[in-house]
Amino acid sequence: MTDTRNLKIEIGHRSIIFAILFILSLKFLVVIQSILITLFISFLLSTAIFPLVNALHRFRIPRALSTAVILVLLVVGVSLIFASIMPLVISQTNAFLIRFPDLLDQLGSYSIDSSVLTSQISNLSGNILRLAFDTFSVGVMLMTILVITFYLVQERAHLDERLRYLFGDRSEKAKKMYLEIETQLGKWVRTMAILMFLIGLQTYIGLELIGIEYALPLALIAGLLEIIPNIGPTIAAIPAAIVGFATSPIHGFLTVGLAALIQQLENNVLVPNLMKSSTGLHPVITIVALLIGFQLGGALLAVLSLPLVLAGKIVLLHFYSEKNS
Repeated sequence: MTDTRNLKIEIGHRSIIFAILFILSLKFLVVIQSILITLFISFLLSTAIFPLVNALHRFRIPRALSTAVILVLLVVGVSLIFASIMPLVISQTNAFLIRFPDLLDQLGSYSIDSSVLTSQISNLSGNILRLAFDTFSVGVMLMTILVITFYLVQERAHLDERLRYLFGDRSEKAKKMYLEIETQLGKWVRTMAILMFLIGLQTYIGLELIGIEYALPLALIAGLLEIIPNIGPTIAAIPAAIVGFATSPIHGFLTVGLAALIQQLENNVLVPNLMKSSTGLHPVITIVALLIGFQLGGALLAVLSLPLVLAGKIVLLHFYSEKNS
């Protein structure tokens, strides 16, 4: 004898409205993704410079003045560095890209159509209008980041008042969590900036001593990719190894040895001394965060996924400790 029962599922109008609003919210977040990224970059920069602004404020220097001076000095310093090295970087990079197919052919393990790469380089160099537009867009974005950073640092002085307004009696716990996020993210930004510079400098000096061509662009690649933990240093070592082995087997092995030496120096000396308390993430979590970030928003969001996960980790730990207290 079979038991037949009618299963009735009722979906109320509130559930339908909630589902529609949720989908629209996700769509809206995707649309304003670039704005959210700009805000988060500004927040990261503000956490990085706030300790210096706070230190200057103790000497009765107004926060607005010290923030403006620090941001101007930062822009001027970066601009001077790029202006001094960019001509050499461009010339070496162009020469490297043109010779890259020949370098691979010299290894004897790869075969690519050099005409394809040459045509792509010609297209890149010929598209001046698009390059100018992209440069203008990046300039506007950087200026927006600087302005938002300035105001975020000024608002930092009113943190207690803002938290009391938002959280009421729970403002002290919210402040403790915010300060930890601010400290960890600020430390992450400062540490990564120093690591990128030191790794790039060490790579340049090492490649010059070995006698590898295109040392400057290869060192820049190593410094920039340092921002991607675990994966970045390995990727950066590949073009340097290709140039080294194309020169001679000895140069190739010396280049690989140099990359391994710098990596060991970073792991055992630089990171422990620059980052006194661990702000790192498990390698698996790091790789997954990078992949998700890259899938959702490209290389920029992939990099920003790391501090986002780090902030999320702090929030979850606070909620967990509060729940079990």
